[in-house]
Amino acid sequence: MGKDYALTSSPRVRQQIAFLLFGITALAAVILVAVNSFEIGSFAAQAARAEPIWLILAFLSQILTYFCDAAAWKIVLHRLGSSLTMLKLLPLSVAKLFADQAIPSAGVSGGAFFLYALGRRNVPQEAAFSVFAFVSLAFLFAFLASAMVSFFSIADGGDIGSDLVDSIATFAAIILFGVLAIISFLLFQPRKPPKWLAKIPAGERGFELIAAAAENIKSNPLLFLKASLIQLTERILDGVTLWLAIYAVDGSASFYLCFIAVVLASVAATIAPIPMGLGSFEGGMIATLTAAGVDVENALTATLIYRGLSLWLPLLPGFFIIQREMLRIKSDPAV
Repeated sequence: MGKDYALTSSPRVRQQIAFLLFGITALAAVILVAVNSFEIGSFAAQAARAEPIWLILAFLSQILTYFCDAAAWKIVLHRLGSSLTMLKLLPLSVAKLFADQAIPSAGVSGGAFFLYALGRRNVPQEAAFSVFAFVSLAFLFAFLASAMVSFFSIADGGDIGSDLVDSIATFAAIILFGVLAIISFLLFQPRKPPKWLAKIPAGERGFELIAAAAENIKSNPLLFLKASLIQLTERILDGVTLWLAIYAVDGSASFYLCFIAVVLASVAATIAPIPMGLGSFEGGMIATLTAAGVDVENALTATLIYRGLSLWLPLLPGFFIIQREMLRIKSDPAV
């Protein structure tokens, strides 16, 4: 087992790094809210007009997505001998979303926070990185499965524009290529790091962490399947949230349509070179809903409510959780 986080640097250095990361994240959050104040205000206005019971159910459905993240982390941590309770992992799920959205970096910022938080909880470095790699790859598999289902549905139905069909096909091909590359690495990973890697600071250590994560994934196929199913459940819950949001504004749509709309919106946000997919996500969701017969006004309102519940509402608690994690002066690990 590799070095623990506690052994890689002094408490003072770790605290300085934590303060710096928190400062950057806080500044990014202020800019994020300032730039998108109109959308946040629109969400608040539409939520105030929605049916309370459906809105509450949509909120609860979105809360369950954080339990899915925590559950996936928990089962992998347990397998690697570093058990943590759901109550300890659930706040990290909310905080990771905040880090990912405040500093858009394809999950790197949230991953860095996640590794830091696990290190403070006495999780060894190799185990922490393996959990992150394990669940991230499971997320890709679930996303790919959702995208393929959506692609075949819209291609068969013919109700969605050809541009969107082409986009989802391109996205699915890119993700599939990435997954195949990862599988190839798992099967044929080199046993020793190349010589040039030793010239890069922490290069050999990074290779060791990646190799350990690859070995853990390869040797636990059933566990990987469970993690992938949990991630797929999270995608389904996102569809439920949109479905309930539409009912909250006196609209109606099938759950299957809502699931497809969430997936296609996520694909549009991923393809578009825009932080957080702002505009592209909403446009993809509204286009999918209206093309399937949902009233334009209901589609717009439900999209704003969904976006508020899944993105804007968790940012405040996520900020305070990160503040608690990063600014805690105690040098002993969190419990």
